[in-house]
Amino acid sequence: MKKDNDIDKIRAEIDFIDLQIMQWLSKRGKCAQNIGKIKKGDGKNVYVPLREKQIFASLLHKNMGPYSHKAVQAIFQEIITQTRALEKLRDEKQEAYLYNQVSIIGVGMIGGSIGRDLIKKKIAKNVYGIDANPRTLLWAKKNRVITEIAKDEIQTLMNSDLVVFATPVCVIKEQLLDFAPFISDKALVIDVGSTKTAITKIADKCFTNGNFVGSHPMAGFEKSGVTASSDNLFYQEPCIIISGLKTKKTFIRQAKMFWKQLGANVLEMDFRIHDKYLAACSHLPHIISFALMASVGNKITPKEIKKIVGNSFKSYTRIAGSDPRMWTDIFSENKNEVLKQVTLLKKELEVLASRVQQSDGNKIYEYIEDAAKLWRKI
Repeated sequence: MKKDNDIDKIRAEIDFIDLQIMQWLSKRGKCAQNIGKIKKGDGKNVYVPLREKQIFASLLHKNMGPYSHKAVQAIFQEIITQTRALEKLRDEKQEAYLYNQVSIIGVGMIGGSIGRDLIKKKIAKNVYGIDANPRTLLWAKKNRVITEIAKDEIQTLMNSDLVVFATPVCVIKEQLLDFAPFISDKALVIDVGSTKTAITKIADKCFTNGNFVGSHPMAGFEKSGVTASSDNLFYQEPCIIISGLKTKKTFIRQAKMFWKQLGANVLEMDFRIHDKYLAACSHLPHIISFALMASVGNKITPKEIKKIVGNSFKSYTRIAGSDPRMWTDIFSENKNEVLKQVTLLKKELEVLASRVQQSDGNKIYEYIEDAAKLWRKI
C-alpha cells in the first residue's frame, strides 16, 4: 500500500514537471515564430545547419544524466524539427478551407469551371476529378482544373465532404444509383443538371439522410468539354437551388453558401416549377435555334449563308452549336413541358403569320411592340 502511495507521489511530481516542460516549450515555440518573421523579412532560409550543431554541442556539454547523450540528442532532434516547422509557418494562420476534399463527377465545361473556382478561390483543399475520358482528366490536372485524378473512385467518394454530379442529365440518374452507397451521409451532394424532376425523385431515394441538393447554375456557352471551362463562370449569374422532399435545411444552407462562394446569385425553386420555367426560357430557345438552322440549311448552303448573314442571325443561332448529347437528354427528360411550350409557340407563330398574310400593318406593329416592351422589362 505504501509503495502505491510513493508511486502516486512520484507521478504527481512528473505531472507537475510535464506542465513546466509544456510551458517552456510553448515559450520556445513563440520565440521560433518570431525568428521566422525576421527571417521572412530578411529573405533568409529557415534551416541553418550550423546553428543546430551549436545547439546540440551546448546541450551535450550541459548533460549531467541520467539520459545518455544519444537520448538527449534524439529528444531535442524532434523538438528542433517541430521548431523549424513553426519558423516555416512564420506565425501565419493556416488556410481555412470550406471543404477538405471535393469530387467532381464529369469534368466538362460546368464541372471544370467549378473545379477552377474551388482551387483559385481556395474553397477546397483537394479537388478530385472523375471522368470516363482519361485524356480529359490529364488535361484538367495539368491546367489546374482539378488537383488530383481519382484513381480509386469509390475510395475518393468515401473521403469527400462535397460531391458534384456534372454529367448529362440521363447519366446523372444512373450515377446517383451507382455512387450513392459510397458517399458519406455527412457530405453535401449536388448536381448541375438542366432538368430536375426525375433527378430529384431518384436522389430522395438514394440519399435518405437528406444531403442531396439539386442545383442549376444558369451559366455557360455553346461550347462543351473541359477546354471550355473558365474562371468566374458563375459570377453574378443565377443559380437555382432545388430541394427534394427529404432534403434537410442544413444541407440547403451549405449549398447556398457553396454557390455564393462561387459568386452566383442564388434562388430557391420547386423542382416541378423549375422544369416548367426552364422549358420556356431555356429549352424552347434551343429548339428554335436548332430548327432555324435546319430550316435555313435546307434551302441555302453554309457557304452562301456565311456570305450574307449579319450579327443578328449569328447571335440568334449561336446556341445551335451546343452539345447534341446534352440537349438530347434534356429534351427527353423534360419532354412534356417542352412539348407544351412548342405548342404555345406554334399558336403564336400562327397569329403573327396570319397578320402578315393579311398585310395588316397596324396589327403587325402592335405584335412586335408588345414583344419589345416585354423584352425591355427583362
